[in-house]
Amino acid sequence: MIREHVQNGVRLCVPEHADGVVREVFDEDCYRIAEVLRGSFVVDVGAHIGCFALRCAVERGCRVVAYEPNPETFGFLVASIRLNGAAVESVFSAVGDSDREIPFFLNRGHPAGSTLHGGAVDHDEIRVPCVSFDTVASGLESGPLVLKLDCEGGEREILTERFASSLLKFDRIVGEWHNHDGGRYRDVLENIGFDVELRG
Repeated sequence: MIREHVQNGVRLCVPEHADGVVREVFDEDCYRIAEVLRGSFVVDVGAHIGCFALRCAVERGCRVVAYEPNPETFGFLVASIRLNGAAVESVFSAVGDSDREIPFFLNRGHPAGSTLHGGAVDHDEIRVPCVSFDTVASGLESGPLVLKLDCEGGEREILTERFASSLLKFDRIVGEWHNHDGGRYRDVLENIGFDVELRG
């Protein structure tokens, strides 16, 4: 079942399996939208149906580029952008360590849990485009710049010292991590000059 959901002035095309994401981004405000500076340029890696991207565009007046590699979820992202007429560019692609086509593992029971790293029995493998994080960062407009990462394990390719110069272009980075790697990501980000707060 698909429904239109309106919250904080943002209109979303929400499939039933996305209710938890809507709750996290709106009700729990896991990305602290009020701390995103008005007029920022935002890169949303793992945009899902567009909750964060559209909150930034509608509530904070940001310009956003939203990357999403799940074909079904990408369709809902595009539909939600159209509902709002927002300044959000949608890109059907994963973001990782190089420009190439990669395997992507669709989670049949929970599409938000689809990942670049397979292995679960309830995942179907497809191939999707992937753009290098350096490519993403090379075309950025002038700041303030915000990076949001919620890419179901894909952060392990991005949050590395290899991408230090690209990461340092951003004034603020928010996201979620997997596999208990938060300490490693904290170390990488602190080593290149970020102040880091881990929650959850």
